[in-house]
Amino acid sequence: MKCINTQQNIMPYINRTLSDAQMFSFLEHIECCEVCRDELETYYMFYMGYNRLETFEEPESYDLKGRLKKELRQMRKYSRTSMVLSTVKNIFSGMAATVCVMLLADYILGKI
Repeated sequence: MKCINTQQNIMPYINRTLSDAQMFSFLEHIECCEVCRDELETYYMFYMGYNRLETFEEPESYDLKGRLKKELRQMRKYSRTSMVLSTVKNIFSGMAATVCVMLLADYILGKI
């Protein structure tokens, strides 16, 4: 993912509206691009800080930088797991379709 795409996905990331594939690409880019990571941190701290002021949460919950780091670790783990499960699902779907075609072909050829 390019920086421009990553930066356009910062608010969708914060609002949890990215698809699993978008999330995976976003997190991969954030992990290796300091500029985009800093941009995410700025948006996250502003957005979450403002929301916390609105809800009058306790001061110890204001470690937004630490919270973002923890959240990114959790989201990377979730994203990688989700991509693996999606790949496994696609493999099994392909295998099931192949078996169905083979059974159908065997049935049709057996009738001839």
